[in-house]
Amino acid sequence: MNKSICLTTYVFGEKYQYYIPLLIYSLLKAYPDYHPVIFVHEEINTGTKKLLDNLRSELGNFVIIENYYGDYKIKNIQKGKSIRWIMDHEEILNFDYCYFIDIDMFYVNEEPGLLEQHIKHCEILGLPYSNLIRKRDFSPWNRNNIKQRFKSLKLSEAFKLGIKPSIESFKLSGLHFVKTKEYYKGLNEVIERYKGYVFSDKSFTHHPEGFSNECFLYDMINESGMGLPTIVEDYGPHLLDYRRSNQIGFRPHHGIHLGIFRDKAYLEMYKQTLLLDFYANYYNIYKELSEKDELLINILNDSPKFIKDHFVLLNDFYRENL
Repeated sequence: MNKSICLTTYVFGEKYQYYIPLLIYSLLKAYPDYHPVIFVHEEINTGTKKLLDNLRSELGNFVIIENYYGDYKIKNIQKGKSIRWIMDHEEILNFDYCYFIDIDMFYVNEEPGLLEQHIKHCEILGLPYSNLIRKRDFSPWNRNNIKQRFKSLKLSEAFKLGIKPSIESFKLSGLHFVKTKEYYKGLNEVIERYKGYVFSDKSFTHHPEGFSNECFLYDMINESGMGLPTIVEDYGPHLLDYRRSNQIGFRPHHGIHLGIFRDKAYLEMYKQTLLLDFYANYYNIYKELSEKDELLINILNDSPKFIKDHFVLLNDFYRENL
């Protein structure tokens, strides 16, 4: 398709910088005509810079913007993640389409491609973006929810939420595709106001788990009036299938989400997802590249242990289950 697409994210915290070379490698291997633009809160560390220099000489075609909102000291990681939703930098506004992605991904080529899939999904939704709503009812006494609430809410606010029998949560997913001009035209006024929210100590008392960047995105779009997707009731792993772009429920990874392999307990939670045919195919494509492509081999060898550990669990899982 003769359309330009930017794939972007915001990297908050030095640890996450180490994913950037893998992310860019996989994106440009899968879609050499796409344009990665990565915003980073701090300066890139020396080891990552070296890997990126090698990638640029081999693959080219990507942009790194360092110290983006670097003057702002943000302690809450969810507020750091929410910066991606207020980014209106000219580097992304000049593209026809923009896809906000996760940093801990290994992307794989699909047919039809990522761009075609999400354009189709925008048409199905009748909206200038492709995403889906996750609605959840849960007890406020869940241990993780209590911890998150006390991190981001005032004590009195956290206690008020805690005495309710159940709470509803509405989120858009963090994988967010937009028709750039139409989307930002509808969101400009909201973005300016929400920038102030990110860089202040404002509490979001309607976020029952404490401040959530995905609830924040839902708030922005809901307030803009541009419209929201119909809520999908049958939420589950099948929604990750990239072949569902003609369905309202569509939220593909487009590759391997490395966060699934943070530890064995977390991996076990996603076993059903990993055994789906398209996810197993993602692994087979990765495996072939990891055995034959010197560029990827070098990136993996030079990555820190916590990233190497993802791939140890990944390989072990599929060795046992394929």
